[in-house]
Amino acid sequence: MTAPAAPSARARVLLGSVRDAGLVPELTSAGGVLFKFEGKNYLIPDDRDEPFIRIIHQEVRKIRDEKDRALLETVAVGVSTTTKVAKVYVGGDQVWAAVELYCWPVERFRPVLIRSLTVLDYAVVTFTAMLKAHEAAK
Repeated sequence: MTAPAAPSARARVLLGSVRDAGLVPELTSAGGVLFKFEGKNYLIPDDRDEPFIRIIHQEVRKIRDEKDRALLETVAVGVSTTTKVAKVYVGGDQVWAAVELYCWPVERFRPVLIRSLTVLDYAVVTFTAMLKAHEAAK
């Protein structure tokens, strides 16, 4: 991945926040922050809305077909209603999850990073469990 010539001030703060949490971040070519937490890959895109922070976990599940998509959408909505900031999305050919929040100034993100990742993991685990329950009920 080629990093941008000069990371934005926001990206530098986010890189520092991830680093301060004991994780190893890298800057993407689009200016986002990529890192691993407990073996899973996460991305904080470089959104133009500076106080808006979104942590994305893109590796939840692939969509097999349209029938599968309908079930996944039902489960995603069910999971999204169980959390305050974590949401599960069905888009393209995959299911992904995100924590979306506003932090201003951006430095206020540091204390909530790990909690945000924990909530995101909760959403993914809950999605998987709800999906298994729906499939077993068939």
